[in-house]
Amino acid sequence: MGLLCLAAVVAVYNGFLYLMRLRVLPVIVMRAWYTLHLVLCVIMSWFAGTVLMFAEKKLHLLSKSTSQSLERCVCAATFGSWLRYNSPHIHVRWMPGSLPWSSITKQHDLCLCHTSFFDTMLYLWYVPYSYIYRAKTFAKASLRKLPLFGTVMVGCGHFPVYFNSEEANAFSVDKAKQAAVAAEVEEWLGEGGSLSFFPEGALNRTPEVLKDFRLGSFNSIMSHKLPVYYCVTYGNHEVWNASLQGIPGYPADVYVYMGKYEYDPAKEDAVSLATGLRQEMQKHLNDMLALRERNGYKPWWKAGKAE
Repeated sequence: MGLLCLAAVVAVYNGFLYLMRLRVLPVIVMRAWYTLHLVLCVIMSWFAGTVLMFAEKKLHLLSKSTSQSLERCVCAATFGSWLRYNSPHIHVRWMPGSLPWSSITKQHDLCLCHTSFFDTMLYLWYVPYSYIYRAKTFAKASLRKLPLFGTVMVGCGHFPVYFNSEEANAFSVDKAKQAAVAAEVEEWLGEGGSLSFFPEGALNRTPEVLKDFRLGSFNSIMSHKLPVYYCVTYGNHEVWNASLQGIPGYPADVYVYMGKYEYDPAKEDAVSLATGLRQEMQKHLNDMLALRERNGYKPWWKAGKAE
């Protein structure tokens, strides 16, 4: 009897997910389902991070580096595997010629588009555990103050950015605090770690056109002569738009392209590297826009739509 009940629950659960994939349920139901599992991911990641930090700081069973790497893997399991499985209404389309994650095996920097709070979730949907174990990113320092999620950010060991203002287009930072972070970044790179970051520096509210890339991280790339990979995405802003006042999780077709930017460190500087990379990423972004137009895609979320 117990097995029959379990089988019935599994059947109903997966039947619901199938309807989600077909997008035949009311949009508010799909958004609520996504938000529910997003919150569950935060709670699970917070719990795991608390346990790992206790094992590190109180029991001295783990090194700080190992604890942080394991917490990043936890996030890849929660926000990645769990949230992805429960978000079948978000369809990911990989563009032709895109590199597989398995091809990225050496220390490098990975540049990503930043148009939505969903960007990080999508990154975690596909990143291998072996990759995230050795990769960190940058995050606004104020995120560390958020309930539960702030503990997750600290536990992952991501590098904080101490902006002097919370304004959307303000890039001024606390130089003293950021100098200490820069030293930590250099130590991380010196140990063979990789960086994944948003070169635009802040949310781009015009996702069809990439903003100018900030040069700070490109100076580090040049000094270490690191290989550069990039991930171009479009449609993330429809899942969770930066101006959205209600709950996120709109259905959307999200397009993805992974590539490697070839450059000669002997002939480039930070400015030319950032400019050339932006041009190449914009080219792939234009391909995505053209494909969506040819397919007659109609977004579920539109700017200015009433909540």
